[in-house]
Amino acid sequence: MPGEIDWAALAERLGGKRGDVPATARAALAEVLGTEAIEAAFERCLRRDPGHEVARAVLTWLRPVAAVKYGFGVYRQEGALERRRRAVELLAALGDASTAGWIGEFLADPDSSIQADGAALLDHLLWNFLIEPDEVEFELRSIREHGNADVRARAAKIRAYLAARDYGE
Repeated sequence: MPGEIDWAALAERLGGKRGDVPATARAALAEVLGTEAIEAAFERCLRRDPGHEVARAVLTWLRPVAAVKYGFGVYRQEGALERRRRAVELLAALGDASTAGWIGEFLADPDSSIQADGAALLDHLLWNFLIEPDEVEFELRSIREHGNADVRARAAKIRAYLAARDYGE
């Protein structure tokens, strides 16, 4: 990590964003940490090494693109089921709007834990207002009708808070 940050160069790399201050701050900190450190933090979480709770908290708060890409790569390319499960479980906590397109793939996975974490990702995205319900109508219908009871239970939870949100309850 550098001793001094070139804020002007960082602003240029980030496109000089000014509107969404928290998102800009998260993107800037992820840039300062760098892809290698972010991927190492994701690995620490996968292995459950000492300090993984802190690494997870940082990744969850930053939601860095590098972590999201790395996690999806682990899911797609890893042969070990437990690592695939942990990758999707972590993606369900740190996913951003770009991960919405992966929900269907997670729901269709033969592993019931990955299916449940696919529904958890949908829950996370909606709960945190990272996507709108009309953007994921197909996925919402899919989890309501899913063969996995845990996925259907998550669907009921999502329906309840979306209904409360719509009616200001």
